[in-house]
Amino acid sequence: MRSFLYDCVLIISISLTIAIQLDGDCTSDTQCEGSNIVCRDRKCQCNYPAYTPCKSTCEINRRYAYEGENCEVNENCIDNAICSEKKCTCRPDFPARNGLCLKNLNVVCTNPTECWSQYCLNSRCQCAPGYEPSSNQIDCSMYLFLN
Repeated sequence: MRSFLYDCVLIISISLTIAIQLDGDCTSDTQCEGSNIVCRDRKCQCNYPAYTPCKSTCEINRRYAYEGENCEVNENCIDNAICSEKKCTCRPDFPARNGLCLKNLNVVCTNPTECWSQYCLNSRCQCAPGYEPSSNQIDCSMYLFLN
């Protein structure tokens, strides 16, 4: 009779890693617990500027970046801009000026915050009462009446 000897070897490998909370000490990104958290300067921190701390997590940093500045998601950009190729870019019909994306005078609008003049009347960007179009026809200047 033949006898066979079977040796079974079971190797169990357990990797113990401790997830490090926001602001905890770290040496690599993989140690930091939570999404959008990275190891920077040996501390678990939010992946700034796209994300900012909120209690023990990181949330999207809304309305952070002006036109032309770096971004990760659309919510990082100012109003009327989108994140395209990691740069905030003004949406069509919203020309860039001084880092902002707003409509010029006499352009169709749905609310005042779309306009340089901050005044939308009859669905057009207009000058508010007491103001008149400036020489560039983009924004308004205060109208002074002298006697």
